[in-house]
Amino acid sequence: MSAPAQTIANHGQIDLMVLPPSWVEGKRRDNVVVNSSLRQFHPPNSPGTAISLFYRGRPVTAKTAQKFLETLKKPAHELTGDEIKDLSVILRNKSAPGDFEVRRASTNDLNGRRVLWVEGRYREIQEDTCAIYLDTDGSGRCVQEIFFQAPPDQYARHVREVMAAFRSIRWK
Repeated sequence: MSAPAQTIANHGQIDLMVLPPSWVEGKRRDNVVVNSSLRQFHPPNSPGTAISLFYRGRPVTAKTAQKFLETLKKPAHELTGDEIKDLSVILRNKSAPGDFEVRRASTNDLNGRRVLWVEGRYREIQEDTCAIYLDTDGSGRCVQEIFFQAPPDQYARHVREVMAAFRSIRWK
């Protein structure tokens, strides 16, 4: 018999999210950057394989917010190189080709909400990630991130259950 699934409730724009069975919450790290918040959930005995909920703690500039909103308002699509460049502040180190290999960057609808979706590999640490970015307040300035990151073997092992967790998200 598998362990009961843990849920995340009332976190940022997440009303409810069902985590993979038996995953546990790691140590919460607030103020990684001033006013930021980071919560991580991982399989027991594998803290390097994690679903993370991150808020950067401060709004992006009005110019960056405008680019983010423009991108989200377009029909779902694969991002162009120019769009990735325009969203570099949103994507942080995922926009630097020397640091990150983008395998997929697109906008998609996830349970009725348009999100920015990026998948790829961090070159130096050789970890794979799938990240969701969403506008939290309609201004484009406050961005919530939800991402899964792990070494390639653990990523492949857990990606199906993590995608099920992402699909379980009910937004506020």
